[in-house]
Amino acid sequence: GFAFGQLVRRQRILGQCLPAAAFSAQHLLFISHWLSPGLLVLAGLGLFVFAWILQVLYEKSGTIVAPWVVHILADLAMMTIALELLW
Repeated sequence: GFAFGQLVRRQRILGQCLPAAAFSAQHLLFISHWLSPGLLVLAGLGLFVFAWILQVLYEKSGTIVAPWVVHILADLAMMTIALELLW
């Protein structure tokens, strides 16, 4: 939080994009062996946009609660879709 706050004050775009890139990379590590290269790139772009939105929510709300709730809702949606596809 401290580093994010300092980075956003000095370089706003970098302060939003750097954590979004780290979030995307961390999530891509978990799914990289399940996807083809093209789908992996598409997933990476989607994750980056989602993470950037979470960063903006965090910045605007001043609390981690708003992005946390959005992340939980997204996870629930993905799990629901996965269960529907499996059954």
